Amino acid sequence: ATDNLGIVGTSAPVTITVGSGITIQMAGGLNGSTVADESVFVSGTFQAPPNSAVSVNGQAATVTADGQFFVNAVALASGANTLTATLATADGQTATQTVTVNSSLPPPSGESGGGGTAPADFRVTVTPADGIIVPGSVLDASVLIENPAGKPFASITLTCAAPTSPGSTVALGTFHCNYSQPGTYLTRVEVKDVLNQVIYAKANVVVVTSAMQHLASVRSVYSTLVDRLKTGDKTGALNLFFGHTKEKYDDIFTKLGPNLSIIAGQLGSVVSVTSAAGAAEIVIARMVGGTLQNFTVNMMLGEDGVWRIESM
Repeated sequence: ATDNLGIVGTSAPVTITVGSGITIQMAGGLNGSTVADESVFVSGTFQAPPNSAVSVNGQAATVTADGQFFVNAVALASGANTLTATLATADGQTATQTVTVNSSLPPPSGESGGGGTAPADFRVTVTPADGIIVPGSVLDASVLIENPAGKPFASITLTCAAPTSPGSTVALGTFHCNYSQPGTYLTRVEVKDVLNQVIYAKANVVVVTSAMQHLASVRSVYSTLVDRLKTGDKTGALNLFFGHTKEKYDDIFTKLGPNLSIIAGQLGSVVSVTSAAGAAEIVIARMVGGTLQNFTVNMMLGEDGVWRIESM
């Protein structure tokens, strides 16, 4: 502070910590729990920019636009298991949370531990755990119910959308849950004994996304690129490219120099977006020499679950 006589006073320094702004939280009740199974269902919530990804012990999670994540079957070994949920953004920010889950199943026959578990009494596998539908289409999720240990039972009930839909009596084998509307659906399998007591229960989640919502999320990556280039944020723009292409586009953006923001505003308008099997193509149109021409932006879903630009 400086007064009218030119006398200057300086305050004591204050330390400011800038957080990443991203968080991840596994569902309550998981930490310290014990399950009699060879895998465990993990869910939770996260806060992060769009086009972020979650994994649990390296296994990709299904994420929703409202900040939920699900992994239907994280493998467990006999005894205590450390589960680490990792949230990653396109800009390289990460957040983690670690919990402990115990499996009460013994180790495989002849082993002392650390190499998995003996077979569970029952096993339920749902595939796919997520999918994209267009109006009029149906996502067919297969539910495989197995009895590896040969444990006696009296009945099995499968509910495709618990708890809102009624369950169906099924047997061992593969069954189908069909979903025609976007949403997050909880499947539940219950096995009962002759006394009508539940001796095994397993929940899995199926996330159904509309094609329109999926394509909008892919398109937002390109929109973010344009916005960052307009503001001269070259580093942020390069984060949206795969590592092996960064050097090429870093050189291009550097050569554009002060014209980068001007060029970004002239890239053109999005004409169409298509996507299939972890790849996407965005077609943009712009005037070149008085003629409207189309150009493509090719994108791919990375191993980390984040969409990035392959070429443009």
